[in-house]
Amino acid sequence: MTCPVCFCCYPVEAGLNDREARRVADEIAKVPAGLGELVLRYAGLFRRAGALLDWHQAINIVARLGSMIAAGEMRRGAACAPAPPEIWREALEQMLARRDGLDLPLTSDGYLRRVVVEMAL
Repeated sequence: MTCPVCFCCYPVEAGLNDREARRVADEIAKVPAGLGELVLRYAGLFRRAGALLDWHQAINIVARLGSMIAAGEMRRGAACAPAPPEIWREALEQMLARRDGLDLPLTSDGYLRRVVVEMAL
């Protein structure tokens, strides 16, 4: 198995042997079908160059994003727009495609939230 965030290779059993890694897997399981890998790759945008993303940070990012996706709408300032999973997929794909142009590591979800609102309106 290769982690889509840190690109470490390890057996599935090893990845699920860690309590925090299981919590990340539990949070990913709550994300709508087809978005899990994109959410994990997005979490990788918070990783500092040359460093690993710590499991606790990954749990927080995945859970936060899962909650936003589950809400089905995105609020940003006075704007509120319906945000079904398809919008999230497009926004995540767009951000990941622009990875080289982003100021990394990310420190918040602000840019993603803006992209979702713009796509939804």
